[in-house]
Amino acid sequence: MQSDKETNLNDRDYEAINSGELKLEDRVRSNLRRVIDPEIGINIVDLGLIYNIDVNEENDVQVLMTLTAPNCPFGDMILMESEFAVRSTEGINLIKHFEGCELEAYKCPAGVWTIGYGHIKGVQEGDVITEQQADNMLVEELEEYEGYINNAITVPLNQAQFDAMVSWVYNLGNGNLNSSTLLKVLNGGDYDGVPAQIMRWNKAGGKVLEGLTRRRQAEADLFSGT
Repeated sequence: MQSDKETNLNDRDYEAINSGELKLEDRVRSNLRRVIDPEIGINIVDLGLIYNIDVNEENDVQVLMTLTAPNCPFGDMILMESEFAVRSTEGINLIKHFEGCELEAYKCPAGVWTIGYGHIKGVQEGDVITEQQADNMLVEELEEYEGYINNAITVPLNQAQFDAMVSWVYNLGNGNLNSSTLLKVLNGGDYDGVPAQIMRWNKAGGKVLEGLTRRRQAEADLFSGT
C-alpha cells in the first residue's frame, strides 16, 4: 500500500517568462531523476513515485507523488530532496527572465552581439533564430555552465545555491568565476559571505546597471534561500 503526498512547490514569480519548447514540466521530471530512494537504489521517477507534474501559467509547479510505504523511514528526506530538485527550475526561470529571449541578434550593454537567452557564441549582426532554436541553445549552454560550477566549486551546494551560481556564471562567464573573490569565499566555506560577493558584480563598462543589480539580488536571494 502506498501513501499519497501532494507537495506544492512555488517557482519564483518572474514575469514575462516564455517557456517555449523547453517545457518546465520536462525539466522538473529530469531533475527529479536525481532523487534516489536509498532503500532501493533507484530514482523516484523510474520507481513510478511521481504521479503528476503540473505547471500553471505563472510557472507555479505542483508535484503529486507518493512514497513506497506509508511509514517510509526515508520519507522526509525524499520529500526534501524532491523539493530541492524542483527548485532548480527557479534558476532556469531566473536566467530566462533576466536574459530575455531575442530572436534577432542585438548588442548587449557590454557591446557583444547576442541572441536567444543571452547566447553569444558565433553570433553576428543580422542573425535570426526561432524560439525553439533559442531554447535548444539554452539547454546546451546550461549543461556547459553547470560543468563550470562542478569543476570550480569544491564545497557542497544545495540545489538553490547551485542554481544561483549557474545563473551568475551564465551571465558573467567562467573566467570571471575562476578569478573572483566570490569563488574564494565560497570554497572557503563562508556561505553567508557569498550573497554580498554576488552583489558586487552589477557593473558593465564601469557603470552600475539597474538590470544587473536586480539580477544579482535575485541570485543572492536564491542562494541564501530568501
